[in-house]
Amino acid sequence: MGQPLFHSRCNRERPVSGLWLAAGTLGLCLAWSALTTPAGRAAEAAGSLADGAEAALVDQAPATSSGRYLTAAEEPWIVVRAGALALHKSGNQRNVLLADANTGQALLTTASTTPGWTAGAEIDFLLRLGADQYFEFDWFTLGNWTRQYGVDLNGAPVNIGLPIEAASISTFAQFRNYEFNLRRVLSDDFTILAGFRYIELNDGFQLYYDASSSGITEDAWVRAFNRLYGFQIGAQGALFRRGPWQLDGWVKSGVFGNSAGNNTDVLLHGANVVLPSIRARKSDAAYVGDLGLRATRQLGEHLQLYGGYRLMFVDGVALGANQYDNISTFYSGTGAAAMVTNGSQLYHGAELGLILAY
Repeated sequence: MGQPLFHSRCNRERPVSGLWLAAGTLGLCLAWSALTTPAGRAAEAAGSLADGAEAALVDQAPATSSGRYLTAAEEPWIVVRAGALALHKSGNQRNVLLADANTGQALLTTASTTPGWTAGAEIDFLLRLGADQYFEFDWFTLGNWTRQYGVDLNGAPVNIGLPIEAASISTFAQFRNYEFNLRRVLSDDFTILAGFRYIELNDGFQLYYDASSSGITEDAWVRAFNRLYGFQIGAQGALFRRGPWQLDGWVKSGVFGNSAGNNTDVLLHGANVVLPSIRARKSDAAYVGDLGLRATRQLGEHLQLYGGYRLMFVDGVALGANQYDNISTFYSGTGAAAMVTNGSQLYHGAELGLILAY
């Protein structure tokens, strides 16, 4: 037995469009200009000192639980937002792993498991640098999306040419995010940001084939990883205010470099064969878009409760299931183990936590 039990179709890679890079570069230039250009701000600051200006600000500022309203002069120096995330991840590309040898019906695929929901934590820290300017550090982590699916075949004939007693697939994924942003408040209702973002996205699966009637079992691990780094721009705006309640909307977008890799290991038990491991690497461009709605309720002078909805889209990444065809080609001796970075993922769900401001 000189090759693993992999069997699949050919997969074509879809390159990430260079238009993302041009659009992202232009957006960064515009955002940096807005962040660093003081034109018009001096006039606005002078106007706020005029008689009656404080009363106008009071009409728009959020209230505390005691009914006292915050003015622009009370803009906080430190804001910490901490909470929990619960996000759903989109499914995997479908590759047929095992099929009935007579009917062609798929018995096990890379999409047999449904990723579903997972929970994570988020901490966002804001430090006031000066009038209307903040430094922001935002961190969150999500993991593990772990699912398992198995089938009992009882030696039924399948497409790989060996009678399989049982087979299973386990999938897993993790997501970690680090952001360093500069934020500028343009008005009571609108803030822009620009900054650096780093993302770790890991995705993979494990296969197990039991062909014990032939004296063979197989374990295979496919681990794809991505390290995204680059610049993003974004904005946040107040959509609704009434008493202690406020509803904000926000969006962030950026083009990133992606240092991706695929580590694959296959062990055949019962066959005097040692299969080489795969260590493939590739650098490519990727895109990340992030948006959401967040409602807040003032609980006290310094404390708020928040809850909201978040949507993230990631494109141009390596996913475990997307590597399968090239892995099969490599172990069958008909091609190289080239990296595939054409994957995309959609994450969406809820967030809940507290905001502390001083």
